Amino acid sequence: MSQILSIGLLIVSVALLVSHFSDIKKSRKINE
Repeated sequence: MSQILSIGLLIVSVALLVSHFSDIKKSRKINE
């Protein structure tokens, strides 16, 4: 059970990082 929770947290954190970086790229394009 604990393994499933840790894996879920990893997936969530990675997804947040990806969405955060994609937002930064979008804002950079808009600024240019």
